[in-house]
This record gives sequence, C-alpha cells and structure tokens, in this order.
Amino acid sequence: MGMFGSVGKVFSSTILKKRHFDPEKMSIEDITLPACLRNLDIEEDKILLKAEIETYKSLGYVNLPIDQLKFPEYHSYQIGIILRYLKDDLAYFLPDLEKIIPSIAMHITKRQLHVKVFDIIYRYNEALEDTLILKQELEKDVRWTPLEVAYLIHYMTLENKVIHTS
Repeated sequence: MGMFGSVGKVFSSTILKKRHFDPEKMSIEDITLPACLRNLDIEEDKILLKAEIETYKSLGYVNLPIDQLKFPEYHSYQIGIILRYLKDDLAYFLPDLEKIIPSIAMHITKRQLHVKVFDIIYRYNEALEDTLILKQELEKDVRWTPLEVAYLIHYMTLENKVIHTS
C-alpha cells in the first residue's frame, strides 16, 4: 500500500491540476490554427476577409436584436480566416464600423472586448485540437454566432490590441 498511496498523492497534488483560463493574460501568440489556415498567404487571407466582412454587412446583423445574433451561423473556417489575420497582429482599416457591427459589440470597453475575443480564441483552440484538420471539415463545423464574429471584427480593427493589467 505504501507505493500506491504515495503515487496517488503525487497525481492529485501536482500533475493533474489544470491551468486556470484567464483571457486577460492571453495574446495573439495563443492563437492555434489548423495547417490549412496557418499556410494561407496573408494577401489571400485579406481577400477572403474582405469577402466575409462584405457578407456580414449585407446580412444586416447591425440592425438585429441581440437574441437573433446568438444562433450559430458561422463555421470554423470563416472564424479561422479572421483569426489568421489577427495572428499576424495586423489592424484592418474598416471605415464606418458602427454601420457594420451591432452596437452591443461596438460600445464595450477595450478590456471587455479583449476578454470576449480571447474567450472565442480559447474555445476555437479547444474545439480544433487537430491541427491537420481539412478545410472541408472546418466548413462543416457550424458553431459560431454573428455576435462572436462582430467581436472579432471589432477587435481586428484596433491598432493597439494590448490591454494593461493592473
């Protein structure tokens, strides 16, 4: 019993403890992308991103009530296109942002936006642990809402994405 009792104590005390998720301490380095997105040229990503934003705008999410923005309509490849752009730490110039994304995503503090975006990134990383997943599989994975896309678009337009913790 002595050997197994000590092994049990080691596992319960240190090895099996999970790291606490803190979105305020996350940064773009924490974005993990599948190979099909990681290998995407940034210029090609910009073209895809522009098309996604145009589609978002044309669907009129800006005028919908919040309860209609919470249904999954976006797949993981579309979210990955935005995250691919964020991973390069680029700011996307988007005039008249308030005419594209809903006010709930527009009128929040930088800290709140950071937390929401990195919660999305954390869930994206958790959902797509297989970095060799194919584009076609990502396109079948519809789990992201227009509200989450709005937060990502807003965050993508920020020039200085760093929040200062106190």
